[in-house]
Amino acid sequence: ATGKVEKEMDFWSHTYTDWSQIESPAPHGEQSVHGLNLDWKRFVTYQTIDFFKNEIAPLKEVTPDIPVTTNFMGTYTGLDYWRFAKEVDVVSWDNYPMWHGIQPDWELGAKIGFVHDINRSLKGGKPFMESINLTLYYFSHYCRAHAMAISRQAKHSLRATASPFGLFQPEFIFVAVCYAAGVFCCRIN
Repeated sequence: ATGKVEKEMDFWSHTYTDWSQIESPAPHGEQSVHGLNLDWKRFVTYQTIDFFKNEIAPLKEVTPDIPVTTNFMGTYTGLDYWRFAKEVDVVSWDNYPMWHGIQPDWELGAKIGFVHDINRSLKGGKPFMESINLTLYYFSHYCRAHAMAISRQAKHSLRATASPFGLFQPEFIFVAVCYAAGVFCCRIN
């Protein structure tokens, strides 16, 4: 084992005398070697995927025909979503747009359209699911209840089916389930 560690130290131009000296690329840790940062992100991705596989194993055993997913987070760079997408049946992401807020609508729309296109690409153009719980989101972030009208939610859904090139893809399913605490919207598009 010592020979392998020495080879790794030569490769990264670092010298470690104990495993406890190896730190993650956090503000207090190692940040100067980009290769180490990339390896850390790979490690975190593999660990997260392994955890996900262990979490879904009993579900797949009992209900093998029911698709499983987890929520991806826009353009989050902490995980390799292209690798992770191989493990989910349906790509899903959380989207909480704040239309008519501080960020100009055109800029927000462009960003959301970009993320929609990324999510479409993760499984080779297959549909993706977008989870929105707007009532609870607005309540928790603004300390007031603000139920978004279903018509506005429908407009938001239609925006997700269009690409930046103006192509319209009407093959989507929009489901809204009303709860006493708010509205949960689930869309596969």
